[in-house]
Amino acid sequence: MELGARDLAAQARSTEDEDRAVVAVVAHGLIGSIGAIRLAVSTLKQWDKLDPETRIQMLEIADRQAVFVSELLADLVRGLPEEALGALEGELARRHEQ
Repeated sequence: MELGARDLAAQARSTEDEDRAVVAVVAHGLIGSIGAIRLAVSTLKQWDKLDPETRIQMLEIADRQAVFVSELLADLVRGLPEEALGALEGELARRHEQ
């Protein structure tokens, strides 16, 4: 069965809508995690005023959220097409050499 132009356009719009939804969910997760990291770091700037338990809690929050961000970004990269991965790896290698 062959798809007509209207069917193809509808599929393209559907895919674009799904892509936007995925980006929105990922962005929401990243914003929340970065906010938690910033709050923990801001709190830790008052190191001398914090009790040891609070210090540990803030460090654990920052670490846990940093791991989440790292894993989320790694998942996104793994989902990229091979050509995009190759280009990205090449660019990262060039930046590392500088």
